[in-house]
Amino acid sequence: MSRSIGTEGNHYRLLKTLGEGTFGVAYLARNLDTKEIVVLKKVKIRGAEDGIDPQTIQELRQLCEMDHPNIVRYIGAFVNAGTVYIATEYVPFGLLDLIKSGPNQRPLSAADIKCIMRQFFSGLNYLHENWLLHRDLKPANMLVSESGILKLIDFGYSCDYPSDSSDMGDAVTIWYKPPELLYGAKQVGPALDMWTAGCIFAELLLCRPLFPGRTFGEVVQGITNLLGPMVWPGCDHLPGYEQFKDIKPQNQIPPLEATFRGFSTDTLDLLSKLITIDPSKRISAADALMHPYFQVLPEETVPSKLPLNKSNKISIASSMNTGFSALTSRTIFAPGTSLLRAGQLQKREEAAAPNQ
Repeated sequence: MSRSIGTEGNHYRLLKTLGEGTFGVAYLARNLDTKEIVVLKKVKIRGAEDGIDPQTIQELRQLCEMDHPNIVRYIGAFVNAGTVYIATEYVPFGLLDLIKSGPNQRPLSAADIKCIMRQFFSGLNYLHENWLLHRDLKPANMLVSESGILKLIDFGYSCDYPSDSSDMGDAVTIWYKPPELLYGAKQVGPALDMWTAGCIFAELLLCRPLFPGRTFGEVVQGITNLLGPMVWPGCDHLPGYEQFKDIKPQNQIPPLEATFRGFSTDTLDLLSKLITIDPSKRISAADALMHPYFQVLPEETVPSKLPLNKSNKISIASSMNTGFSALTSRTIFAPGTSLLRAGQLQKREEAAAPNQ
């Protein structure tokens, strides 16, 4: 039996649960009016008085205002039975699946990786040019469309910059945390995203995480073993410096060529500029797009030719008739809406913002 509220609006049928996180549940859904397949994120409401979590408000504010081919397309936010749903385009493939294997269990080619990284830097450049940080980049937050277009998703931790990182909580999965966050820096900028981009670039090259670790200390040790002591001007003033300052390389520091065997000089030069310990010296997304890596052979793969493993695609057909009821929703924020003008939600966001 269908549940509905409001008057005319968007009619959706929930097809399949995709996953559950701290802030809600994600569903595969079909718009019964347009037949479009979308992803609906059901947002947890903490209580009638608390309202929507500030992190969800932040994600809505960013998604409403973004328009770029490498950013997941925002469709709208809807209310049903007192629950908020965020609708975005359905993107069927995960970057993590590409990292693990191609169709024949083969690693991505150098040309494939170049195609992915150009799109990655393009999306990051768009964010940074608009004074936005993603702050939670990782392969799980990067999807690929059937036509090979990379999409950055999950903007729950995104923010304007310059930014105070004290509100980040568990943002940036530990394997991808830059040195400044490992030392507890409060003021962060685009260099944060660029370090993470370097870690993901390395993961594409190696088919494994670059700095795996269960604790901050293990990650710091991994960084130190590859890049040397984790020091740069001013780092000794950061709150976490004393805790990790005595971590030294366990062996003689090898050149990057020893870890990344068989990759071109331009590849390693770009990587080294991304995983530079000193955040002030990391390459920007705009400069990364101009790096010689993108100007030399091999030519990058055309996006539509990326080796997408069709067996990893979320099946829509098998998701039908799963017992989920249809819902009729009323739009609360359409694409292009500025939440800076959204009354009550703006007040909640301002109240939740850290003191300057």
